[in-house]
Amino acid sequence: MIDLLGRLSVIPSFVPGANFGDFAWNAWRELEPPVTQWLWTVRDRGGSVIGLIWIEDGGEFSLTLDPACALYDQALRAMTAHAEMAGHDSRGRSGEIGTTILGDDLAMNRILTEAGFANSGIVRHHTFRRWLTGAVDVPKLVDGFRFMQIGSDRLVAERSAAQLAVWPESSAQEAFLRKAYRSPLYCPELDLAVEAPDGRVAAFLTGWVVEAWRVAQFEPIGARPEFRRMGMTKALVLEAVRRATAMGLAVAYINCGADNAAGNALYSSAGLDLAGQWIWWSKGQV
Repeated sequence: MIDLLGRLSVIPSFVPGANFGDFAWNAWRELEPPVTQWLWTVRDRGGSVIGLIWIEDGGEFSLTLDPACALYDQALRAMTAHAEMAGHDSRGRSGEIGTTILGDDLAMNRILTEAGFANSGIVRHHTFRRWLTGAVDVPKLVDGFRFMQIGSDRLVAERSAAQLAVWPESSAQEAFLRKAYRSPLYCPELDLAVEAPDGRVAAFLTGWVVEAWRVAQFEPIGARPEFRRMGMTKALVLEAVRRATAMGLAVAYINCGADNAAGNALYSSAGLDLAGQWIWWSKGQV
């Protein structure tokens, strides 16, 4: 599964919908239903994973299929039908279900239309990408602030407190973080923070890496409200890009909500290209 996402992520013409950072994070959460009931793999006749179906809370689903699949349209139709039924089952067979797809994914547009889904025209999120080549210019932090790699018990606790200050409903309690750090995709060298003079974590970024394919995903990324508009989150992203480049990685991804104007502007200014815009398609009950 992870190998498929890593392999597809280094194809310039492909933008992955399902992302391995989300899988790494959610694999350690106490989900209901459990992960084995909301994630399916699609395999070819040789047993290799060529696709993924992921059912999220509320009946939302995402589909990923290797574009080299010989029976691409046929497989995508079958995946859509399976996801539709599983999505409705997750909602007690009532209410709206849906998925986000790339605006220029003509095959998926056609297949969803055939299946009775409607294009809302609403862009839900953006995928940013940067190929890791060349030198990286990292802005200087405000005096007294410094880059830190999360590693000590104190910083793990502070990292948790910082994320909860940004997203109070996040699952990033300290105990959860320690579980997530056991993921094979967790990369300590890319678990970074900006430390304030008083010892608090002012901004944070976690990198997840598929080493076999030299691809990284940065998520989550945030800054405490009182430390925003100081340039440190952009500096942190560029420091992560610099370190990932020095590690020999090939590409880095960041996903961002389309309504997050500040985040979208930040990632663009940090030299990441807008690789994909994901549009919401939905359908009522069967």
